[in-house]
Order: sequence, then structure tokens, then C-alpha cells
Amino acid sequence: MTKGISSYAVAAVAVIMLLAGLGLGALVGPSISPPINQTVTVTTGGQVVTSTVTQTSIVTTTLTAQAQTKEYTIGFAYELTGAQASFGNDMKDAGLLAVAEANALLEKSGYPVRFKTVVEDTASTPEGTVRAVQSLVENHRASIIVGPISSLGVAAVKGYLDQKQVVLVSCCSTAVTLKLPNDFIFRVIASADVQGKALSRSVLAEGFRKAVVIYRAEAFGESLFREFKKDFESAGGTVIGVPYQPDQSDYTAEVAKLSEEVRRSGPAETAVVAVSFQTDGLLILGEARLDETLSNVRWFGINTFRVPAFLPPQAPAEIADFMVKVSLTSSYTAPPNNPRYFAFLESFEKMHGRKAGPQAELGYDAAWVAILTILSAGTDAGQVLRDTVIPTARKYMGASGHIWMDEAGDRAIQDYTISRIIKEGDSYKWIDIAFYDASGNTVNPLTR
Repeated sequence: MTKGISSYAVAAVAVIMLLAGLGLGALVGPSISPPINQTVTVTTGGQVVTSTVTQTSIVTTTLTAQAQTKEYTIGFAYELTGAQASFGNDMKDAGLLAVAEANALLEKSGYPVRFKTVVEDTASTPEGTVRAVQSLVENHRASIIVGPISSLGVAAVKGYLDQKQVVLVSCCSTAVTLKLPNDFIFRVIASADVQGKALSRSVLAEGFRKAVVIYRAEAFGESLFREFKKDFESAGGTVIGVPYQPDQSDYTAEVAKLSEEVRRSGPAETAVVAVSFQTDGLLILGEARLDETLSNVRWFGINTFRVPAFLPPQAPAEIADFMVKVSLTSSYTAPPNNPRYFAFLESFEKMHGRKAGPQAELGYDAAWVAILTILSAGTDAGQVLRDTVIPTARKYMGASGHIWMDEAGDRAIQDYTISRIIKEGDSYKWIDIAFYDASGNTVNPLTR
């Protein structure tokens, strides 16, 4: 805390942190506050759009303060267009919910701090991420950046943020190359060394000892492939990699190479693993469904394949039918079975008029970690915030569970749920089939 902050203010922050960590209204009878109107500035494709979001939030205590209100800016740098747009918009909206809740609590407690949000579109590219983050820092004086999803984007701005001493809290970046202590990058998800093991063990659990992995040749894809290969081979398996450059308009050559490697390995005993995002993933599946070999092997993939963009009406039914035919199986971060998570789902739907997408709780928690870090530090001085993130996160029980960060500022452990797509009548849906326990590096089937 800075000098001049009273013991009353410390108590107010403690109340807010307690409520944020345990879930609003989890321990005491809640009351409903009047709707909170939050003005959000969003830059997409160079165009600035200002909109007002109305949020009804739950509050549990009322205090009174006589002080001038201090406003901090939290910058959101998310993939609102491009290959990760489905995830990016969900993460952004989850973060806006967190800020609306925090402002409602601060107002009711009488604590003289408010948070303003400015949202920039990274366009799902490193160059777009650089532009977005520089705008947030230099034009809007953001105290903390939340986002982006992509490790490639985080890597592109890491040097700039370290030099400017601005903290970034990412919801979803997992590249091991970014697992560095004493920098300004923090992540509320475990790095790819955990994610790669979860994906590897999900394939091994199905009885496969051979895998051909088609993956993005960039920070995230290469990191995940490396960790998958290490774990899969440690269990006696063999792995062949088929890297590809992202952001192409056609992947005919890469899919042909994938088919060739599967035939050489033996289709009956080989699994295909896809490490792709939305745009490239759709193109690859569109080519693969026309290939006789690739249409008759088992497929596994990362969490991206679970977004609605891969299903009708957003995608052709042929894509969804192909995923069903090859029993596409995906691993995603396991949401906890606790009141905080279910309260988040309910509040997200009330605020945005739609259900939260896969892993949106990570965007919510990333924003809350940023908020609580500023409140705990009592300042937006970069070095102070950097030193405050880890101890703050370790005390936070979020919608995604307990965010215990390691010394590198990454979530230390992460369990995963393994799901498979099926078709019932004319509808497609994902069903959970197994649970990956990170503490034991094991996959346990779920009973339905």
C-alpha cells in the first residue's frame, strides 16, 4: 500500500478480495444492486466503437468513505477478429464481467477506486498484438494489460512490456519459452509442459503408441508439440511431426504430407493429433475429410476444436460430420465443481445474453487477478505491480479454481477434461469422457 492509505481502506480491500476469492455471495446472504452501466471503448480493425454494458451484480456489504475516487485503466488486448476470434471475444466479455463486478463492490464498499476498461483488437496476429498493446500503454496509459490468448502475440510484446515495466496477465498463453521469472508476463493457465502431457496421455489412454502431429510452426504450436513428443515417447510411443506456417489460405500440401505420414506409420495403429486454431483448423479439416486415409483414423486435438465455429451454422455440416466420423477427441482445462464457477456462468449469460464459451472462466480470472493486484499494491507503479501479482494470485480462488502461480508467474498445476464430439439426431455436442489428473499424469475415465 502507498503512504496515506488508511486502515479503513485496507479493510475495504480485504473485504473485496475475500468476496472475489470465495465467490460473490458464497458465504453471506446477497442483495441485488441496481444495474451498473459500464462504458467500454473497443478498437476493431482501426474503428473505435463505444458501447454501454448493463450489469446487475451481487453485493454483500456497504461501507462509507470520504475520499476522491482514483481511476485505473485496465487494457484488454484480445483476438476479436482472425483465427482466434471465437475465444478472444469470449475472454474479453468474461473480463468485462469481472470489472463490472469489481466496480459494483467498490462502489458499495465506499472505497474510492474504480476501474476503466479499454479494449483493443489484436487481429490474431503478432503485428496486431504489438499495435494493440502499444496503443493501450501509450495512448490510454493502461495500468495492466489483460490478454492476449496467443503465445505468439505475448512473445511479440514481451520485450516492449519489460522495457516499459507494464504487467501483462494472459488467460491462455502456454508456450514454455515464455516461462521466465522476474519479467512482467504472468499467466493464469499452466504452460505447455502440462498441456502437452494431458494431450499425450489422452492419446495413450486410447491405446495408441504412434502419433502424427500436424501443428502450427510458431511459439505455441512448437512448444506444445515438443512437450507432447517428450511425454509420448517417454511412454514408449513414436511421434512424427508435420509443421505448417499459420495464416495460409490453403493447406493442401500439408494435409497431403499428413496423409502420407499416417500411411507410412500404419493407419490402424496411428492417431492424428491437430494443434490448430480456428481459421487454419477449419481449412485443414476441410481438406482432410476428402482424404481416404485421414477419414478413417482417430483424431485428437486441442481445445480450439470445441468452439462453436466448428459446428453448424457457423461451419458447414460436412466439417462437423467429419469430426464425428473420426471421433475427434479434445482436451481442455477442467473447470472446477464449485460455486464460483457456476456463479460466473450465470452472471456471464445475464450480462451478455449468451452462454460462456469453453474456458471463458480463464479470461474472467485473468481480469480479477489484474484488479486485485492493483488493489493490493495501492498503486499502478510497474515494478510494484510485478512484485504483487504472484502473492495476490496465490490467495485468489477463481472461477477456474485456485490460481497458485509458480516463481515464473505461471499457474503451477492444471487438470484437464477430455471430451469427444458426437451427433444426436441433427445436433452435435461434446461429451466429457475422461479426466486428466496433472498431479499423477494419469487419465481416468468418467462414468456417464
